[in-house]
Amino acid sequence: MELTEGIIIKTINYKESSKLIYMITDRGLASLEVKGANKINGHSHLYANLLSKIAFSENKHFLSSAKVLDNYVNIKNDFNRLEVTLKILELSYTLIEHITDFEIYYHFLSEILDLINNKDNYLFYESIFYIKTLYLLGIAPSLNACVNCGKKENLLGFVFSRGGMICRNCYKTSDSIYDKDVTVDIIKLYYTKLDALKENEFDINYNGIKDFYIRYYSDYLGYNSKSKNIFDKVK
Repeated sequence: MELTEGIIIKTINYKESSKLIYMITDRGLASLEVKGANKINGHSHLYANLLSKIAFSENKHFLSSAKVLDNYVNIKNDFNRLEVTLKILELSYTLIEHITDFEIYYHFLSEILDLINNKDNYLFYESIFYIKTLYLLGIAPSLNACVNCGKKENLLGFVFSRGGMICRNCYKTSDSIYDKDVTVDIIKLYYTKLDALKENEFDINYNGIKDFYIRYYSDYLGYNSKSKNIFDKVK
C-alpha cells in the first residue's frame, strides 16, 4: 500500500482516548482521527505527536497505518528551537488556505524543519522560511523593481505602505523608506536558492528581518502569531 508523507502541525484531544491530527502534505492539509492516541500503553500515540513527520495511510478519515519518519528530537530538546518551530507550525496551519502550491510548500517546510533541527544557525533558516514563504502565500513584495512604475533603475528603498521598492521618480515625501541594510538582507534571502544559502550562510540582521516580516504578515494578511505572544509572556 502506498503511504502519504505528512508533517503533523496541530493535534486536538478527541473523544475519550483519540486525537485529531492535522498534517501538511504535498496535497494540502489532511486531518485524521487516531484512535487510542491518548493511551500511553498503546502504539498509536507514536503517530499523533505534534511536530512529527510520518508516512501514513487512511481509511474513511481514520489513520489506518503509519510509520514515524522524523521526530525532530533536537528541536524538541531545545526550548529556543522549539519556540521558532511552533511559530512556523502555527503559521502553516493558520494560513494554509493562502498557499498557492502545496507540493512546493510541503517540501520547503520539510527541508526548513530539517535544517532547524540539525544546524547550529537555526535562526538563519527561520528568517529564510518567513521571507520565502511570502511568495507561496501570494503576497510577495516587489523587491527588484519599483512597485509603482515597474522600472528597475534608481531604486531608493522599500516602502511598507506600497508593498515594495520605490524609485526616485515615484518617491513622495510621505513615503517612509525601510531600513536599507535590512532590505539588502531580505533581497538576498528572497532571491537566493535554498541550496545556495545552505552552502553560503552569511551574517544578517535577525531583529531587523523579524521586524520586517512580522509587520508584513500583519499588514498584508492580518496575521499575528498567538504562539509569539505566549512565548513572550513566558520569557
